[in-house]
Amino acid sequence: MIDVKQAVRIGIEFLNTIYEQGKLTNLLLEEVELSPDEKYWFITFGFDRELPQYSYLQAITGPDIRRAYKIVKIDAEKGQTISMKIRES
Repeated sequence: MIDVKQAVRIGIEFLNTIYEQGKLTNLLLEEVELSPDEKYWFITFGFDRELPQYSYLQAITGPDIRRAYKIVKIDAEKGQTISMKIRES
């Protein structure tokens, strides 16, 4: 079984492969949970995301940055990423 540090590392590597380079700013570990049956790690990460600009006012005032949260599900035995879901803040 992989330990929590390995699960977090796998989660970070997964996020960095699916998002464009430099798109994950202020990436932080938020929560870690091992399922009751010890089959899965649920790793929650938070990061800043810049929302698209729709008006001239937004272009002047600067980017609209929001915090996003993702839960990465990892197989605790194999260390494989199973899924990623949005976690509402």
